[in-house]
Amino acid sequence: MGKNISTISQWCTNERQPSLETFVEIAIVLDVEIKDLLNSTKL
Repeated sequence: MGKNISTISQWCTNERQPSLETFVEIAIVLDVEIKDLLNSTKL
């Protein structure tokens, strides 16, 4: 996807969030729905 490893690390540690467009790209690459990439904080 051409993303810097530092950027991806920040996504994984929740320091930053990818843009909606990037979420779409990630979902396509992983062959999953966007909702599967998101965690609900609602209890």
